[in-house]
Amino acid sequence: MFVGCLKADIFIPYSRSLKDKRRVIRRIKHKVRNNFNVSVAEKPSDKWQTCELSFVCVNYAKDFVDKTISSIEKFISLDRDVQLVGIKIDVI
Repeated sequence: MFVGCLKADIFIPYSRSLKDKRRVIRRIKHKVRNNFNVSVAEKPSDKWQTCELSFVCVNYAKDFVDKTISSIEKFISLDRDVQLVGIKIDVI
């Protein structure tokens, strides 16, 4: 069994309040959960424009885990409301 973890540091340039940040992050989390069937966790932060999201995928096929994690990375990088600042990928 393989576990893939993607930790993404995200910058939200147009966020003017915590409400704006929550709207963007909630949308991303919802779409990723529905499209890729993975678990999502957000590290708590009071900053308006930064966020750290973690995505976890579990499967018996390493190729599937690698493909899913890279698809999530691509999905987030193509989102027009956010910018990826940093990414860390681990497959165990």
